[in-house]
Amino acid sequence: MQYLKLLQQHGHVLNYECEQRKKDGTRFWILERATMVARPGEAPVIQGTSIDITERKQTESALRKSEELFATVFRQSPTACVIVSVDGRFIDANDDFLHLLQLPSERVIGRTAVELGIWSPNERSRFLKELQSTGSVRNWKVEFNDANGTRHAGLYFATVVSINDKECIFGMCLDRTDQLELEARFLRAQKMEALGRLAGGVAHDFNNLLGILSGYAELLQAKLESDDTCSRYCTKVLETVERASGLTRQLLTFSRKEITQPGPLQPDKAIRELSAILPGLIGEDIELKVDLRSAGTVLMDKTHFQQIILNIVVNSRDAMPGGGQIMIATADYFRPIASPSGEKLDERCVAIRIRDTGLGMDEHTASRAFEPFFTTKDVGRGTGLGLATVYGIVQQCGGEISLESQAGKGTQVNVILPAVIAAEIVPLPEPELEIKIGAGHILLVEDEQELRNASAEFLTSIGYTVVCAGSGPEALQLASASTPIDLVISDVVMPKMSGREFTDRLLQLRPRTKVLFVSGYADDVVLQAGIAFHHVPFLQKPFSLKQLGRKVTELLAVEAQ
Repeated sequence: MQYLKLLQQHGHVLNYECEQRKKDGTRFWILERATMVARPGEAPVIQGTSIDITERKQTESALRKSEELFATVFRQSPTACVIVSVDGRFIDANDDFLHLLQLPSERVIGRTAVELGIWSPNERSRFLKELQSTGSVRNWKVEFNDANGTRHAGLYFATVVSINDKECIFGMCLDRTDQLELEARFLRAQKMEALGRLAGGVAHDFNNLLGILSGYAELLQAKLESDDTCSRYCTKVLETVERASGLTRQLLTFSRKEITQPGPLQPDKAIRELSAILPGLIGEDIELKVDLRSAGTVLMDKTHFQQIILNIVVNSRDAMPGGGQIMIATADYFRPIASPSGEKLDERCVAIRIRDTGLGMDEHTASRAFEPFFTTKDVGRGTGLGLATVYGIVQQCGGEISLESQAGKGTQVNVILPAVIAAEIVPLPEPELEIKIGAGHILLVEDEQELRNASAEFLTSIGYTVVCAGSGPEALQLASASTPIDLVISDVVMPKMSGREFTDRLLQLRPRTKVLFVSGYADDVVLQAGIAFHHVPFLQKPFSLKQLGRKVTELLAVEAQ
């Protein structure tokens, strides 16, 4: 027995703790003190005392388990935790805190938050004042850079605790950088969506006005001799209308309400074709480099794809007034997505990166780069629709777009487009039909009166009998009469009743009637119903009267056959 051995060796034992067992089997702890007392002519005896310390041992055990539990929680916590002395020096830090700072333990322990650049001396003073007055601090906003220079934003929680009879500060830091970035992106998306709705509405109304201008200009031109000065004036008006319609197409693209005809497209091939004209666009003082490594095919309108590349390249050119370099690179890319069942999948995509060595942008400017009408160019040098148009196109085809830029270090635009497995289809060119004097009965449904009048006058001039209506209900009343109708030309978006709803009811009355839809844009509901796709005749506003005449001739020629 250890107790007796120590007693024999030293003649006494002080504060010896041991566990004993009672008669009933219950275990308990005692603290013993004993002395070996020698007696002349007799065997020595042991004189000592025993104190029951079971309660104390239980308390110590509980405290030890509590400390072990705290240490485990402290170390394994997914939240950055620290213990700091009152003078601000780090006594201990868990792995999450070290990972947040991107620093090893030896570069943190013993230093202060001010020395590590987490906050300034003034912020530290304000923090201590708050902590001393309340005993704890909650939701204290902090911003700092880690060792790699990455900016972090978080919330700091702290409370005063006693550790080994020493007053310390226990703190936790919640890194909210990703959350704040997501919130900012969400707010930007909401803002872009609202602006998109506004842009779509403006473009729709503007297209109607352009249709009126071009319609009456064409009617006037038809009554004038080709060498007449007024005829040349009409030509200038029509050319201006065409330029203005290009602007509305950009607005509609941004708002994702433009009618498109997507088809299989190979980005590498399309960029290779564009690279022949890009040097002339960017100038001799800018070097163009192309690194095409994607084998993917995307499903999108070719004109839209060209707009993506051209708009970004033009922006890059304008950011390099003294010359520089533009790099266009492509690569196959796999984007993580979630299936309807929640399973994580990899979606095959094509990644396009366009990088320049230009002036770059600060953080505030970069955050607004995709906003419509926002531009840093001088007055008259840009509409501010370039990147906004690109944003709309990419969103429309289910892709992603992001921008990386630093002032003085250039800009890189990243575009991710979902790929499809499809052979490239070469569409057959549509035959050009001459406008011939026709015969037939047309019901024209258009809520814009002047546009309706111009279209009706033109169609009447080439031989058709035209009946007009300003709304769907009015048109249905006309259709219920016995008047013959060979073709209905209907606007898509109208008050009281949409063009699709009107034609659905019309075809119940007259199932053999041909239908031609016209619109400045089509909203999502109409698009889902099938308008503006391959098997539904459609004419995009603003259209010329000649285009209208050709389309009518085409449809009624099919009917005659």
